[in-house]
Amino acid sequence: MTESAQSRRTGGDFFVVRAQRGTWWVSLVMARSIEESLDAKPEPNWIVFVDLTGARVRVARQSLLAIEQCTAEQRRELRTLYALVDSEERTEEP
Repeated sequence: MTESAQSRRTGGDFFVVRAQRGTWWVSLVMARSIEESLDAKPEPNWIVFVDLTGARVRVARQSLLAIEQCTAEQRRELRTLYALVDSEERTEEP
């Protein structure tokens, strides 16, 4: 099983690539490859990668906004935080 297929099936760790007109989920290996491309000299005009669905993506370098880690633990903590906020809002009087 490929790394991306394993990540999709297990809900494992991945990275989120954000650009001005799109968002993609990528593996750790692909995130590292994107970061290496961004650090390359001379700077490339285009960044090419494959997302977790297997789609090949080509994005203009200047349109990239962020590459963010997204682990199962981070998502679990975020769900806990949302649940606490929801609970507080339900118990508050209007």
